Amino acid sequence: MRDLQEWLEEKLGDSFSERQTKKQLNCINEHETILESIPYEDYENLKDYFNLPAEEPSPLKSLGLYWELNVRNYRFNLKAFYYVGYWWISKEEKVYVRVSPKVFKNGYGIDFAGVLKEILEDGEILDVIYKDLIGDNPSRQLIHFDFNAPLIPLKDDAEEHIVFTILSFIYILEKIVKKGLKRDYVKVRENLNSRLRGKLIVKETLQRNFLRGNLTRVICNFYRYSEDSLENRILKTTLIQVKKFLFSEAGKILRSSNVEEKVSFLLHGFEKVKTVVVNQYDFQRVKYSPFYQEYKQALLLAKVILQRLGFDPFSHLEGDNKNNLVVPYCINMPLLFELYAYKWLKEKFLGREVIYQKSFYDSSGKEYIPDFLIKKSDENEGIIADAKYKYIENNDPSREDKQQLSLYGRLKELRKFIGIEEDKEPEIWFLIPTFDSNRGKEEIKSFSKMFKIFINLPKKRYE
Repeated sequence: MRDLQEWLEEKLGDSFSERQTKKQLNCINEHETILESIPYEDYENLKDYFNLPAEEPSPLKSLGLYWELNVRNYRFNLKAFYYVGYWWISKEEKVYVRVSPKVFKNGYGIDFAGVLKEILEDGEILDVIYKDLIGDNPSRQLIHFDFNAPLIPLKDDAEEHIVFTILSFIYILEKIVKKGLKRDYVKVRENLNSRLRGKLIVKETLQRNFLRGNLTRVICNFYRYSEDSLENRILKTTLIQVKKFLFSEAGKILRSSNVEEKVSFLLHGFEKVKTVVVNQYDFQRVKYSPFYQEYKQALLLAKVILQRLGFDPFSHLEGDNKNNLVVPYCINMPLLFELYAYKWLKEKFLGREVIYQKSFYDSSGKEYIPDFLIKKSDENEGIIADAKYKYIENNDPSREDKQQLSLYGRLKELRKFIGIEEDKEPEIWFLIPTFDSNRGKEEIKSFSKMFKIFINLPKKRYE
């Protein structure tokens, strides 16, 4: 396997060092330029591996890495989008990329622990995360896994990886428990009294029973239709390790009443399954059924979690193993901020409903989906708000974004829904992330009732 830097050195040859913007491309951060001024002939050789200039960057293609055309010199830049994680550039050529959260000039970046801690404390937002976690629209998934792809070497701590992996594991396991655990014919050995079942184990029966005077008891091997299968034992062991992780120092990221309640509920669903020590070979022995598709995803996540936390549910958690393999994953940073902004609005407008992602239509049937709506009250005429993660460096919203939100405010169906009268205007809010606690509400000049609302994100210093 090769990382992106090694592969690009091979593809670009001597011109690679002139084009790269960093010495180490395995330290790529979101929304930064990776290569610049790529001539057309090199672009032609590389273009199919990444999103093209006219496309909306997709996380499912090279983690959103995309080409940007410089129209002045007709050269191309290769840039990262707003997704972080590990992903394959080419499975056939075994080339992968790691994109990390953006670090700013002062050395600060988003504190995943702080952001997630606040989001997970809200059960309604947790349900929103779970609702779209496994679906057909990657733009609405907080995290996306490629369960059908080979695993990728984990080269750094990637704290967001284990957190989101556990969160996804809990979600999939909840679906399994509600649907009903997979049952299978499980081979068991029992010391039966006055009856014979399955295959008689002669030697052990003689040693343990007949030679001790127990002439009515026989030891037999037979099959029982049961939930106590290998697959369920692996999942239960993983769940026990997750519970221990929640109460560890590292696990405080995930610790909340909502998550703890879900883990306790799931453990209750596995009460008829034995708790055992798992090993790597067990994953080669599991059987997958088309009727239980969630099991394959859950077991892949279980393997990653157990590699990180240890395979023995009866011992202490093991330390991080930085040679672990990871399921390719992508975290949607704009959606992460959107959910954080949702929590912020709910707290700001306590006692009032914050409407999230409601659809409206014009006369032609075109759909419009503002992020947030707050209905008219004595304090304001109603608010239309959109979360804009891309302005994290505090740039002014683009003309296109201003037009989009202004158009929302002219939709009759929307205006009626939030209670705006014909001669009134709603407030337009651009929700923008910041690390500066001194910034709050700033009016956008030349526009009526249009504001930038700066939401202070939890931050941490990255070395």
